[in-house]
Amino acid sequence: MCSVDKDFTNDNSMLDSDAEAAFLQDLINGKPVRKSNSLHKMKPERNYSKVLVIYTGGTIGMVRNEKGAYDSVSNLMEKKIKSYPQLHDPTAAEEFLPFLPDENFLVLPDTGEACRVVYTVEEYNPLLDSSNMTMDDWIRIATDIKKAYEEYNGFIVLHGTDTMAYTASALSFMLENLGKTVIITGSQIPLYEARSDGRDNLMNSLIIAGNYCIPEKIYLLWFIVNLLCVAHICVFMFWELRVCGANSSSFLPF
Repeated sequence: MCSVDKDFTNDNSMLDSDAEAAFLQDLINGKPVRKSNSLHKMKPERNYSKVLVIYTGGTIGMVRNEKGAYDSVSNLMEKKIKSYPQLHDPTAAEEFLPFLPDENFLVLPDTGEACRVVYTVEEYNPLLDSSNMTMDDWIRIATDIKKAYEEYNGFIVLHGTDTMAYTASALSFMLENLGKTVIITGSQIPLYEARSDGRDNLMNSLIIAGNYCIPEKIYLLWFIVNLLCVAHICVFMFWELRVCGANSSSFLPF
């Protein structure tokens, strides 16, 4: 499941010419390898897995306005995610940066899994209201996954709860012969609120999409903590054709 970058298999390609010459000269002279110079680009301790997060809209990214209602705000999700330590590790991001296509990737903190999860957020513009989701929107999501299929190890679709079950069902028919994990999730309370189910839903989706290959299925994931018994923690994963909306205000809406 982990991605092995081409630089990981050829250490010489990670060195500039001066650093390589100095490195080889040290070996010839029997000196210990220096920890300075351009050798800081040596590979990270563990391989990484790349996940694409497609943010279509929904409550998970909304912000409370002056009247107390929630509004969709563009170009805020990625900035906010970077401020949450459970969703982004800036120190690890510096470590992985030399091996990533650009600096827009975020890195999930170490969760003890085989791979570190690095991910990028692709935000739709304009953000979609899931109650107005159409077949064209479903096709767009499926097409975006298809375009990025070879580049990423897993996929997450952040979606509004109103029609999430319908989108999961539609995608199950469009994304056939899947060999990678696709998860659809969202939240009942925005990610930016103090009491939000969005952070746990996103974090657990990243862990699963980045470390576990569950082919041939589209999964709708919801993470629940029973407040009456903190030890009772459940991760609900529903198959795309076996889910329906149950409660629009509950933390377990499906």
